[in-house]
Amino acid sequence: MVDIPEKNKADYTDGNVSRKTVSQLLFKVKGMCGLIEKEVKDGKF
Repeated sequence: MVDIPEKNKADYTDGNVSRKTVSQLLFKVKGMCGLIEKEVKDGKF
């Protein structure tokens, strides 16, 4: 079990990552995909 700092406990429920954290991760992944797509269009890949 990972020790979660007090301030981050609100982002976890019973050891499961909350929807807030999941949506933040999805947002980051979407942003990275957008950057990759842009570079593909620019001919970098």
